[in-house]
Amino acid sequence: MERGEDRVAAAHRELREETGYEADRIEHLLTAEPSNGIANSIHHHVVAYDCEPTADQQLDDNESIRVDVADYDDFLDSVVTDELNDGRSALTLLQYELTQR
Repeated sequence: MERGEDRVAAAHRELREETGYEADRIEHLLTAEPSNGIANSIHHHVVAYDCEPTADQQLDDNESIRVDVADYDDFLDSVVTDELNDGRSALTLLQYELTQR
């Protein structure tokens, strides 16, 4: 987040920059410290609804992001089958499944 920027506004900006998509609405899901005891890092996890591609990605020089579209149930299954091995994404997906679906 930029100084003075709230987390939902930051999520809208980051979604557009990182993926080229825009969301009709974004809601905060959870806040977590993924590396407490190792790094001083706080992550705000959000859910973006009704996303549409609107622009090209605006990645930094050190970023490489591929955008994939997936069926929700297949995405959820990917946690169980170890295909999704990014802990932050798995945490967000499982939190959404437990509290929002």
